[in-house]
Amino acid sequence: MQDNFSVESTTNTHSENLEVKYVYDVRRRVARAFFPPKDAVRTRSAIANFEVDRNGKPAEFRFVRRSRDIAYDEAVRKAINTNDFRPRQKPLVLKVEFKAGKVTVNALSISYINKETE
Repeated sequence: MQDNFSVESTTNTHSENLEVKYVYDVRRRVARAFFPPKDAVRTRSAIANFEVDRNGKPAEFRFVRRSRDIAYDEAVRKAINTNDFRPRQKPLVLKVEFKAGKVTVNALSISYINKETE
């Protein structure tokens, strides 16, 4: 499968750039673990939210929109829940969209410490 992805961000600071790199890494790991049914790759889509906890474990998984295909939805769940991500200082909530063989990841909440303002 072609490695298609996008991560949306309007970041400027070093801390924010590190967060963008982290989100890219999450997207890469989820995309590599996503094995949908071949007959559903182009016709189905789903959106899920989850949190990466401080230990890098996925938590609080929930569907925002299901695909209406049980096997596709299970592939989405497995792509997220079977991953161990890098540990973090603070949890991060992500939205992942699976559509037409592509995986898109957006951070819903990014927590970072701006050392310049401390």
